[in-house]
Amino acid sequence: MRINDYEHLLKKMLEENLKDSERYVALLKVIGNNSKYDFNSQVSIAYHNKEATACGEYDFWQKTFNRVVKRGQKGIPTLRQFGEYKKVVYVFDVSQTVSKDRNVNEINLWKMNADLRNDTLDNILKKAYMNIDEHDTSISKLKEVIKQFINANYSVIANEMKIEAFKQNDFRNFLEESLLISVSERLGINHVPKVELLKNHLQDFDEISFQNLGAYLSTINKNIITTVIEAEKEIFRLNEQTKEADKQYNIKNKELNIENHTQIKGGIEDDGLRSSIGDELNGEERKFISRDANNRGNLREDSRIDKARTLQTSTDEFLY
Repeated sequence: MRINDYEHLLKKMLEENLKDSERYVALLKVIGNNSKYDFNSQVSIAYHNKEATACGEYDFWQKTFNRVVKRGQKGIPTLRQFGEYKKVVYVFDVSQTVSKDRNVNEINLWKMNADLRNDTLDNILKKAYMNIDEHDTSISKLKEVIKQFINANYSVIANEMKIEAFKQNDFRNFLEESLLISVSERLGINHVPKVELLKNHLQDFDEISFQNLGAYLSTINKNIITTVIEAEKEIFRLNEQTKEADKQYNIKNKELNIENHTQIKGGIEDDGLRSSIGDELNGEERKFISRDANNRGNLREDSRIDKARTLQTSTDEFLY
């Protein structure tokens, strides 16, 4: 496809999103699932395959995952900048590929661990000095996370988009709902889109302003998802450290019970046992058993990543 042909197609795709709120919702979900791409590429991906969950170029699938594109599959056109010139590059969704040797070769896409979901979102909110209500639902917590990211960028977005004062509140609600749809889709959190809210505001944009809006949404969406992934890794790491600390404590406790039973006939008082445990542990073990997060220490980066990966897969092939 020539660049001019792609640009004419892009114009058509943008116009269809402005006219059809359902298509816009589909676009937002593609933005959530394909956050590594720029907004215009995401528009093209959504137009050609609204169910796309992970896209890559032909060589990417072959070299990284030993997969090839199925016979007869058509690529999705995207426009890339290479220095001073542009080029139309085709990408393919994982559903369009198959293992080269025909063996079962599933692609391990990162998915948010449901057991760590609330702790992960709480972790992000605590770092933003937000009050946490443990009874809040995951979607409520995600809304608060999204609000924090919008607040950090809102003045720049509103000024750039030239949003009039009396429309500021409605525009903010539009941003929040758009991001809630895209991010919840990627995190696997149920959310029913407020289609009417979106429909009422899409008419305020033209092609240029819609592209500007999309660029902001795409960037914030990517930043939120990246933050969530890192926060989940941190929660997983802390949980693993706590489990290991408990394990070491129980082992030491058992050893001391055996030793004291052998040396002291008739047993010992509980306070004496706790004192003995404290006396027997060396400095490193004291540090490890402590439940204080400040004393837990840090695992090496490669170990942290490997452990986080085991949330979903035991292989090295892990696609975020």
